Amino acid sequence: MKRLFVFVLLLLQFSPFGRAALVFDKTTITLDLDKQVPHVDVEYPFKNTGESVVTVADITTSCGCMVASLDKKTFAPGDANTLKVRFDIGERQGPQSRLITVPTDAGVHELTLNVNVPMRSVILPRLLLFQAPNLGDQSVTVTYYQDLPVTLLGLTSTDPAFTVTSSVEKEGAAFKLTAHLVDPAPSIAARSTVLVRSQSAAGVVSTDTFYLRYGPQSRPSIAPAPAPSATPAASVELAR
Repeated sequence: MKRLFVFVLLLLQFSPFGRAALVFDKTTITLDLDKQVPHVDVEYPFKNTGESVVTVADITTSCGCMVASLDKKTFAPGDANTLKVRFDIGERQGPQSRLITVPTDAGVHELTLNVNVPMRSVILPRLLLFQAPNLGDQSVTVTYYQDLPVTLLGLTSTDPAFTVTSSVEKEGAAFKLTAHLVDPAPSIAARSTVLVRSQSAAGVVSTDTFYLRYGPQSRPSIAPAPAPSATPAASVELAR
């Protein structure tokens, strides 16, 4: 056992892998945004503190919304550089956590980006179930928090078995959206994603969603995804 331990130490000392290393100044970055932005750019500085050249392989990210880039892939001993990362926020809200994996011929590095995005809007509840005997109209409330006042531009139900209308609860900030089952006793299950298009005071157009279900498959465990339909979606355009 002692001989094996000595052998491992010698291997680490004289192997190029044991003497090559990229050291990142920080492996986790956390951003607390005070307003919504389309994207954020961050940098992860690093240095080759070893005695051998280090080559970086293909960098991967945990989301297609992120791009990581280096201006070169090979770093001599003492070389310093910066890994640049762009995270496209889009319409994401709340805490976001993403992983960047940097494989090298001297080991693999994992970097983390945490971004706390302020809530732009909240829809409650997100899922409405229409089940006998309760087949009457049901409602959700959408509340906006950023860049007020907000104007509703349109409501689209992906299944024409449902129609959706809106009314104002708080001018420019909160709206009641009421879903109506067109046929009170449809012969087949109905599943709809409702697209809620809005425009902020700055002119930014966003889309939020909530979900409608009717029939024997109307259970909370069903993933909220619209079923393919050959019939056109029902859309309501709202006057600005």
